[in-house]
Amino acid sequence: APINVGMTFKVMFFPDPATKKPRPLAFSRMYCGSVSKGQRVMNKRTGEVVTIDKLYVMQGSTLTEVDSLASGSIGAFFSDKVSTGDTIFAERATMAHRKAAVGNDDANAAFHSF
Repeated sequence: APINVGMTFKVMFFPDPATKKPRPLAFSRMYCGSVSKGQRVMNKRTGEVVTIDKLYVMQGSTLTEVDSLASGSIGAFFSDKVSTGDTIFAERATMAHRKAAVGNDDANAAFHSF
């Protein structure tokens, strides 16, 4: 099975539909696999686990909630644990997947608590 990999290309404050208060909204593109709401992913840069409570796609200036995003899709989720340029991986990624993503054998350092 392919590993789920995405990259956050923009983080901006946007009103959360539930609270109407501005929160960091991470716009991301799925490069491989898919991501679903409720899924736990890991931020490669920080090593932090992020739970994606809800996923959205933009339709004009409106957020539309979706259940999942497939490879090639662009969507967004609210999180204060991701920044522009961060790569996110499925939490269940294997060491082989981590080594391939980093491009060398130093996967333990790059994903110290993955």
